[in-house]
Amino acid sequence: MAALCPACGSSRVRFSKRRNSLEYLASLVGYCPIRCRDCGRRFWHGLLISLRMPYARCPRCLRDDLTDWAERYYYPKRFSRFLLKLGASQQRCSVCRVNFVSFLPRRTSYVNPAKLKKLTQSNITQDLTLMTDELEALTMENRPFETSK
Repeated sequence: MAALCPACGSSRVRFSKRRNSLEYLASLVGYCPIRCRDCGRRFWHGLLISLRMPYARCPRCLRDDLTDWAERYYYPKRFSRFLLKLGASQQRCSVCRVNFVSFLPRRTSYVNPAKLKKLTQSNITQDLTLMTDELEALTMENRPFETSK
């Protein structure tokens, strides 16, 4: 999450409930109450005043390591489908697994470490097959022609 607890410095924070109408108005402007899960302190965090503002973030945990989701595994609600038709992109938080749509781009493309390992292994095998094919082609070129008697 982008917010850190000012008391203990922990990054384990969550959204806190709004207590009155003034806090609801403050949340419309972009300030939300946040509570630390370690020490329990409640503080305010300006969501709009952030260096990561032009990028999509998870609405539940505010992380920005996002992937996309396939419609065959998740059927979006009517409003989300409407936003998708308007040009929003499919986003999925890799930590809390919430699916949402956003018009903002992702900060970076997140790659699962297990998939990265498979990709590197497949790249190595592809490189090896290409090298053996090139080697066979070179040996075929350097062979002397056989003449028939």
